[in-house]
Amino acid sequence: MGRLKLQTLAILVFMSLHANALAAKWELNSGTELTGEPVRFNFQSKLVSWKDPITRSFNDVPAEKLSYKTRQRLILSSLIHNSYAGEQLWPKKRQAMLVKLFLIAGIFMCAGFWVAGWLIAGQWNPLSASFAFIGSWIVAGIFIVMYLFLNSRVGEGNSVLILGMISATGFASLFTSAIYGCSFLKGLKIFLFQAVTSICLLFISIFVFELAVPEKIKDKVWTKHIFVPSGLQKASEVG
Repeated sequence: MGRLKLQTLAILVFMSLHANALAAKWELNSGTELTGEPVRFNFQSKLVSWKDPITRSFNDVPAEKLSYKTRQRLILSSLIHNSYAGEQLWPKKRQAMLVKLFLIAGIFMCAGFWVAGWLIAGQWNPLSASFAFIGSWIVAGIFIVMYLFLNSRVGEGNSVLILGMISATGFASLFTSAIYGCSFLKGLKIFLFQAVTSICLLFISIFVFELAVPEKIKDKVWTKHIFVPSGLQKASEVG
């Protein structure tokens, strides 16, 4: 029952976020709506070009003049990420941003392990969740790397990769069952279900943040930690 409630809540949150994203318009900070779709991004000048579907003309807009929601949508666009073409290494700020995002993802996955262990094995101990999360993914990572290497040597298509994923999941679940002192089947359920609970917790956290925090504060947080490091805005634009 607890699992069903968590999944239902996460689905409702996801539907709400998705509906808001679809309803969002391309806008300036002033509230003026931009017609057409963004087609170009100049990494040096931080200008985003919109192409008018009727006049076929281009409208260049500085990224800092775009609304908070518009910049959020743009950060997921390939226009921004393809602007690094020709560079061998990403800027250090962008690398630091990705490290932070991986750490945040790890925190949510660890929390997902804790929730999964509580709902399936009935154990509340956060240390067990931490050991299970770190150990199982280390085990899974070792097997994934081994089979990727084997696949590159053998070249048997997806069959080797599928076998590797099954092996990684099996041994990671075995490790999880050892940590929680439960059966292999329960360990498998915990390992698989932790992905669902992690995503559920992430969606709920994003929803609460977007709903409860004033937009000016959200804009400052996203500008400092996402928009500037990703290359969408200049560092001097952080207020």
